[in-house]
Amino acid sequence: MLFWLLLTLHLYILGRDTGHRLPLVLAWVTIVLALLTHENGLIALPALAGVEWVRHRPETWRDWIRPLWPYAVPVVVYVPLWLMIPKDNEAVSFSLSAAAGNTVPFMQSLVYPLLPVLRLNSGNTALLVLLVTAVIVVTGVLALAL
Repeated sequence: MLFWLLLTLHLYILGRDTGHRLPLVLAWVTIVLALLTHENGLIALPALAGVEWVRHRPETWRDWIRPLWPYAVPVVVYVPLWLMIPKDNEAVSFSLSAAAGNTVPFMQSLVYPLLPVLRLNSGNTALLVLLVTAVIVVTGVLALAL
């Protein structure tokens, strides 16, 4: 997954800096491969947003979203599919209950580095939701402050 993430970032930066379309198209392909390799490939879109923020300093939200929206499409398609696919060995049809059951591992993947420190497991759903919310809020505040 790390390989695809780094390749995505490299190709995106190359395409944005040179103005060539081929590296941008290849960056889209590698973001899809990052998603298919592991669910932590979801970090590719926020990483691209960070690159856009640091390198090009968009003045408006529209200027920030415009170059990134093609890369959001695979993520928007991937997340609901990932949430609906059963994570155990039981054959279960796609349903909202399956999506709800798969939300916990998804949240764990968002805050994975903090789980051993806080000793959280899948049974601590309320604390996990609070931790995910706190991480998102803190990250957003830090991004806006920079």
